[in-house]
Amino acid sequence: MAATATIHTRSIQGEALSGNTDALANLPLDEGVCYGLRANAFKVAAQASPNMTVRVGSGTANDRAVVVGDYAGQNSVICQMEDTAVDLTVSTAHVTYNRKDIVVLKVADSVFSGTDDYADVVVIKGVEDGSEVAPSVPSSSLLLATVQVNSGVSSITSGNITDERQKALTRTLFMRGIGSLIHLSATGNLTTGTWTKIPSLTARQVDPDNWYNGGAARWEPTLRGWARIDASITLSVGLSVPFYLALYKDGVLYKRFATGVGGSGYGETMAQGSLTFPTVVGSYYELYGYQASGVTRATTADDAWSWCSYTFLGDYPSVTYVSD
Repeated sequence: MAATATIHTRSIQGEALSGNTDALANLPLDEGVCYGLRANAFKVAAQASPNMTVRVGSGTANDRAVVVGDYAGQNSVICQMEDTAVDLTVSTAHVTYNRKDIVVLKVADSVFSGTDDYADVVVIKGVEDGSEVAPSVPSSSLLLATVQVNSGVSSITSGNITDERQKALTRTLFMRGIGSLIHLSATGNLTTGTWTKIPSLTARQVDPDNWYNGGAARWEPTLRGWARIDASITLSVGLSVPFYLALYKDGVLYKRFATGVGGSGYGETMAQGSLTFPTVVGSYYELYGYQASGVTRATTADDAWSWCSYTFLGDYPSVTYVSD
């Protein structure tokens, strides 16, 4: 599809989809238009001399908005329109029936659906059957306006346009009490010189939502958002050996987050730390360890020193609007 507007995009978690790096990419945002200082960002308006087109944009380049991805695994996307404004054609009015059209900011990503990759502003034509029912908003799209197209008209005026934009909000993260606290119920062995899954995390002390799969020793969240892993694991060796902990996602190393300490003054070697990470519904997360003592070492089954917790961090909108 040939795009009408020049819109650069970037996923909310920082992966470049097209265009330039955006400074907003590391913020947790709700869907909407970023117009704290630019009230007309992505606003749909009638022409100064009304005709069968509408104008989208503030009149200044770099309007921004956030579109939430609706497909499984798809991140939210920040969109930045390089044009000062874009004119869109509204289909010819019906002779008999009124209808309602909508204007949306749409993100297409072939990784998740279809064959196209673009972001654009488009008019979606409504039904012409007397019902005047507005079209449904497509997947991965942000509703900008509803346009009333009365029968027989040859122009769209400001009174025919309803502004449907919502403001993008920053979100404040805090604990929601959804999590799992697990102690090692038995010792396990970590092979030297390779990442090994920490075994026997089956004694669940707190797990109200049953997200921890004890049989598979992995965490399976059912909400998308942000979470934190905290872990403390000990080895039954009082040696100063390289010992690390890492979070694995879907069986693949995601990130190392803890380094072990030990030595002649310690009765054991310990690694402890924490990591905040985004959760994806349908994915699973596991705790792995790496030790390089030269021989296989056993983990310690100790409620005080060998444990792991996964906590989902809830996020709610604050009252702070995202400006441009």
